[in-house]
Amino acid sequence: LRPKPLGDDAVNGEDGGNLSPLEITEQFYTNVLGMRVVANDSDLLCLRYKDSGFGVSTMLVFTTEGEASDELVMGNMLDHLVIGTPSVEAAAEALKTTEQGKEAIFMEPTAMFGTTILGIRDPNGYAIYLAEEPSD
Repeated sequence: LRPKPLGDDAVNGEDGGNLSPLEITEQFYTNVLGMRVVANDSDLLCLRYKDSGFGVSTMLVFTTEGEASDELVMGNMLDHLVIGTPSVEAAAEALKTTEQGKEAIFMEPTAMFGTTILGIRDPNGYAIYLAEEPSD
């Protein structure tokens, strides 16, 4: 987890215009969580991590009600997402290097469920927990 600084373009586009919910979502997941875009258009965004060679990577799909809509389709099925990381402490420190990362943290690294976890929220309010993976 190595977030990149977003600068002033985090809320406004390069031309000074406001970003759409999909563009804000894309910036968060690519810049803060290091995911990559595998498909997108005016009302769809698909993200995933680089294939690790272990199983099938989970794909996150975000949509709006259509091209003219500025509202993300939130659904009612996702409570939270868990992402494994080698070091939750290192991830927390990396997140704190950017304003967007600092603002995302809602739970500092905590021992829970036999591991250490960190809680963050994406710009849409979804809870994401970074869970420390056991070292081999």
